[in-house]
Amino acid sequence: SARFQELLCSASTAQVLCEDAKIDPELGYSTALLRQLGLTLIAWNYPGVYEQAVAHLKPGESLDLVIGRQLGYSPTLLAMRLASNWGIPAQFLAAIDPDLVDDEEQFISGAISETLAEICRIGERLARANHPLIYPEAESDWNSARIEIEERLGPSGIQKIQQKFQENCVSYIESAPAIFKPGLI
Repeated sequence: SARFQELLCSASTAQVLCEDAKIDPELGYSTALLRQLGLTLIAWNYPGVYEQAVAHLKPGESLDLVIGRQLGYSPTLLAMRLASNWGIPAQFLAAIDPDLVDDEEQFISGAISETLAEICRIGERLARANHPLIYPEAESDWNSARIEIEERLGPSGIQKIQQKFQENCVSYIESAPAIFKPGLI
């Protein structure tokens, strides 16, 4: 449930921030979903591994690395492999993790992948901030995400994201109401 909430919060944030940055909002939404794909698949297919990783998460550690130590591969690498096998363009792959894309693909993808990656990181920080019982650095994530969002969208930025999140969740809320709790953002 928490993983699904994080995925949608991150993607909705990326969608709103991309719109403001004059980048196709659906590109931002899709990129954010791809960045969360590995974690989501692991949470779904290996819930015990995911729960154990969350329980052992320490300040300064990323969930991606903790799971990677347990499974022998990181959720990010899983997402990159799947996306690559699906023929996803280099700009998406570079936005998932620029370090895992070779120089030629990075050159092809251009600056948009860097901007998309930064926008997605802001959304991921906001999503983690909503789960202080899971993430030891939730307060720090909240402060940095809030500052970035307000710089980009103004003082009502969080409300814009909340509205987009709610719009994106309508069909999910109708089909699985227990997943969502009021006041996520």
